[in-house]
Amino acid sequence: MKDQESAAMPQLLTEGQVAAMTGLAIKTLQNWRSKRTGPAFVKLGAAVRYRADEITRWIDNLPSTGAAA
Repeated sequence: MKDQESAAMPQLLTEGQVAAMTGLAIKTLQNWRSKRTGPAFVKLGAAVRYRADEITRWIDNLPSTGAAA
């Protein structure tokens, strides 16, 4: 039963992990949070965490700036 519970729990990332995987500065993530923009986040007490699947979804929904073929 415990394995099923941990499998259902989303992977939570720190702002440092999100910054490293996106190439963004931690300060940028902090600024976006204060402006209610950027990727969705959760607060666990004083800790800020990002759901890994939400980061992927957020990136997938960013507008493409590449040139059209």
